[in-house]
Amino acid sequence: MNSGNKFEGIWKNDKKYYGIEKMRDGNYTGYFQNDLPHGQGQITKQDIIFEGVFEKGEKPKIGKIIYK
Repeated sequence: MNSGNKFEGIWKNDKKYYGIEKMRDGNYTGYFQNDLPHGQGQITKQDIIFEGVFEKGEKPKIGKIIYK
């Protein structure tokens, strides 16, 4: 099933490694593990940027919010 997301970046062993995943409601920029956000990254939605360390696709409990 295609989620409609688009990925631009570096692939490693046929899996996303680092780049930008463009989603319907925003973008994720950062590292991936097993095709899920994992490691340092940021989500951008409209005028808000959320930065933190993601783990296995889960949003960080601690991070930084930047308002543009």
